[in-house]
Amino acid sequence: MSKISVIVPVYNTESYLRECIESILRQSYADFELLLVDDGSTDESAAICDEYEAKDSRVRAFHKPNGGVSSARNLGLDNANGEWVAFVDSDDNVAETYLAELADCVSDDVDLVVSGVYLINDKLAYFPPTRKLAIETDLAFLDEQLCSTYLRTPWAKMFRCGIIQAESIRFNTKMRISEDTEFILNYLPYVHGIQFVSAHSYYYKDSWMGSLRRYAMGWDSIDEHLSILSARLETLKSRFHYAFSAFSTDLKVYFKYMFFIWLYDRTDRYSDFRKELLPFRHRKGVYFAKSKKKEICGTFMLRYCPLVAYLVFRLYKNQNEKRFRTLLQ
Repeated sequence: MSKISVIVPVYNTESYLRECIESILRQSYADFELLLVDDGSTDESAAICDEYEAKDSRVRAFHKPNGGVSSARNLGLDNANGEWVAFVDSDDNVAETYLAELADCVSDDVDLVVSGVYLINDKLAYFPPTRKLAIETDLAFLDEQLCSTYLRTPWAKMFRCGIIQAESIRFNTKMRISEDTEFILNYLPYVHGIQFVSAHSYYYKDSWMGSLRRYAMGWDSIDEHLSILSARLETLKSRFHYAFSAFSTDLKVYFKYMFFIWLYDRTDRYSDFRKELLPFRHRKGVYFAKSKKKEICGTFMLRYCPLVAYLVFRLYKNQNEKRFRTLLQ
């Protein structure tokens, strides 16, 4: 049995897939298996997976009808043989020392290893301080770290496979975004210790701001996603008897940005803008902000003064069009 199972969900990434696979197979750490899960690709990705399975005994390829990244990761989990599980997206790649850095942190009192990420297109690195965390003794630090990108994604970390299988933890295939955050929230109640390592050997190719636009959504969807995540967060609160206030606020503000971008792209006509606000008003939505004053003002304007809200969005769009479009490319 391999020490680490590396799961790569694959869908139509023929341009990047070889680079991704090669970066994993070049690891200085040798005790791993690589599971390539083709999610019904229509390009050459499936053939590339089979090619590497045929020439390297560490590689196993799986093929399934298209069902989304969560279903692909779940199939990988169903077939993982390692003591630990790591995820790599098929358009990303990792440094030669990536698995070694994670494996060096393994100990009996650690159930999760977390490292950082380098955003290639944005030329930015995010990484935690090197620190071993006994969760129940430092919940404030965990709350702070949950507000960081590197803790709310499945990649750039390792999970104990035994916990995942024993507790039947899987990715939610019904969620369009933040299914990775839900996975983390489902896993954390069973974790006793986390090892943070100050490294950024995971290379993320997508533009961070650009990805926000693809996942922007209307209020109905936001409300549904927040309900799922809030339920998971309540379980975490109950398990550790801690409020996780910082993370709770950060999560809501994140979805506020999703809604902001959704509305921003629908300001050409007031009729379209007003239509998109109907679910927000009917569900008595809240325009979450870290400042209570901004939250109250924004919520009141969107609920009761849609024309004023529309004019404010138009003004903001006119003043920030070039900058905003550049960020979202």
